[in-house]
Amino acid sequence: MEVGGPPLNLSTTVKVEAAKLPPQGEVDNTTFTVEGELVQEPTQNNHAAIKADAAGTDQHMKRESKDSGKLQNREDSKENQSFNGRLAGESVYQCKQCDLTFTRASQLRSHERTHFEEQVYECDQCNESFTRIALLMSHRRENHNQTFHCSECDARFSQYRQYRLHLRKHKGDKPHKCSDCNMGFLQLSHLNTHRRTHTGEKPFICQVCQQGFKQVSHLTTHMRTHTKDRPYVCNMCPATFSQTSSLKRHKRSHTGEKPFKCDICQAVFVESRNLTRHRLTHTGEKPYKCSSCQASFTQMIDLKRHKMSHTGAKPFKCDICEAAFSRKNNLRWHKLTHEGDTPFQCDQCNAGFSLLRDLKSHKRSHAGARPFSCPT
Repeated sequence: MEVGGPPLNLSTTVKVEAAKLPPQGEVDNTTFTVEGELVQEPTQNNHAAIKADAAGTDQHMKRESKDSGKLQNREDSKENQSFNGRLAGESVYQCKQCDLTFTRASQLRSHERTHFEEQVYECDQCNESFTRIALLMSHRRENHNQTFHCSECDARFSQYRQYRLHLRKHKGDKPHKCSDCNMGFLQLSHLNTHRRTHTGEKPFICQVCQQGFKQVSHLTTHMRTHTKDRPYVCNMCPATFSQTSSLKRHKRSHTGEKPFKCDICQAVFVESRNLTRHRLTHTGEKPYKCSSCQASFTQMIDLKRHKMSHTGAKPFKCDICEAAFSRKNNLRWHKLTHEGDTPFQCDQCNAGFSLLRDLKSHKRSHAGARPFSCPT
């Protein structure tokens, strides 16, 4: 069975009985959560009052069984019994409904559900009931072979969380913002990785050449430069690649596909990063600024290249000769001169060239074109 449509529209798959959302809560990826209010740290003056509150927090709670997830009553006595031992330096979470306080956000979330006991989610396949939508989704996936089908494209997912993250891509929802450049990201982990472009942190180190990388996936790809491993093969030509993303981009050169479209001017692009770069031309934004001069750039890579004009650095070295380059592409082109590889062929005389720009220059000899003239 497949589920499609908006992430919270469950009318076709879930029978909801009296499902009133908590006033302070919202449905998130996995459960109903109620955000706790962070209470002021205890001081000498209010210590006694907080301690008195902590002593009176015994209560009965209704929570689902860990074994089956079905509704059942369970007593949770002394919810805050360890509070006195944690006064120093720990956060306190307070219920907005009854002012009880807790040392853990998870305790607060469990407690909040006692205020909304009428909230029940029932499976329309077997009538089992659950207190959380995530438990219902898990039950349907495991027992009724449910998958989640995106109504915008053909993507299918086995987990509701993955399905909702995917829907954000269609809506353009990027809730996690960088405090340095205001770029938005779908997931917090992506934001954390992005922040390394500002801090310069490269925690993943190659044990062969000591080069550092911001992401472990980049290190994995880099290791193939040492092993010469290129496992991804194009089924339309003999080209091989060290990573699957490079193969996907290459295949578009055969198909002419440009799947990334600007929603402002309808321009289309082969790669998403080209679309991101293009959008900045509409806003005029240049978030990457040089610390040595007043220059600013739309992309971090352009800023890095610019900084080399201040330092004269040429970090990309040829392992065959002593040549060094400021750009990786320049090194790649240079290596073709050692390999004798001439992938760019003239369709009129079969002359081969290592670089596309050399082929274009050669073709002018057939056309008799002389585009560069002396102004004097």
